[in-house]
Formats: sequence, structure tokens, C-alpha cells
Amino acid sequence: SYQWYLDGASVSGATSFSWFFTPTSSGSYTVYLNVTDDVGVVAKSNIASVTVNSQLSVFISPSFVVMDVDQSQMFTSTVSGGTSPYSYQWYLNGSAVLGATSQTWLFTPTSAGYYLVYLNVTDDVGMTTKSNTAQVNVNGPISVSISPTSAVIDRGQSKTFTSAISGGTSPFTYQWYLNGTVVLGATSS
Repeated sequence: SYQWYLDGASVSGATSFSWFFTPTSSGSYTVYLNVTDDVGVVAKSNIASVTVNSQLSVFISPSFVVMDVDQSQMFTSTVSGGTSPYSYQWYLNGSAVLGATSQTWLFTPTSAGYYLVYLNVTDDVGMTTKSNTAQVNVNGPISVSISPTSAVIDRGQSKTFTSAISGGTSPFTYQWYLNGTVVLGATSS
């Protein structure tokens, strides 16, 4: 007959030749087995030491980003618990990013759109956990045109130039130039 022990106390119902240990808290434990033969002789096994680390968790930041095409954003991770060393795999819109296997990842989008970024971390004993999901809104590249594109006026007359912006991330700031020189105070659209 078999009786398993955890930290010196018999485990209720653990009376088979094997025992499945599922700890509910982190810490250090000792495990051993007493085996009793048919004539009542008891043999005690060796003592196994078990170290249970806290549950693996990971958080990535930033969690929300607004950026333009061809800009870059560094994502960083904070890992706690589990058993180090850790392995990392970054995901973009649900697909693993080839070569993105470190604690940080530099994202440089080449097209506008809405992206979801997360990280899977696996610890040294094979436990895997998923991070929070970061939302990334990528706007198209900024471009600006002004109108009119040419004008003929007489000295003393005024001409209003107007800008039209596409792409980029608002709000925008403006600076007008005349013959390559900054026009002081000309900072509206």
C-alpha cells in the first residue's frame, strides 16, 4: 500500500504508486512516499524537494499607440513569476513576427491601419502566458499642399494661401516660409 506525504503530512487520498501534485501557492515543499508491504513492513522513499514559483505573468507597454507610417515604436515587456530563463515571441495581428524573440520589439509599420500587438512568454519549465494586447493606430504618411500654386499680385495687395493636409496624426502645427525664410507669426493653416 502507498501513502504520499507533503511537508511531512500525509496527503488525503494519495494512496497510489504515483501522485499528481498541483500546488495552489508558491513556495518550497518536500515530498516523500511510504510503502507498506503485505506483512506490514514500511519503507520510506527518498525526499524530493519541490520549488514552486509564482504564476508567470507578462505586461507590455505602451498599450495604446497612435503613429504615422515609417515611424517606429519600441514595445517593452515586464515579466514576473515563473522560472527563468524566459523565451519570447511577439505577435502582430495574431501572427508570430519572424525574428521578434527578445524582451523588446521595435515595430516600424510600412502601411496605414489598425494593429494588435501581444507577446507570448515561455518559462524554463514550459509554462506559456500571453501578455495584454496593445492597440496601434497607424496613420498614412503626412503630406501637405498649398493653393494657389502660383499668383500674380501688385505691390500692396494681399494673397491668402491655404494648406490641405492628408495623412499624419492631428493636431498639426504650421509654419509658413517665404523664399526659404520663416515668416514670423505665420503659424495657421
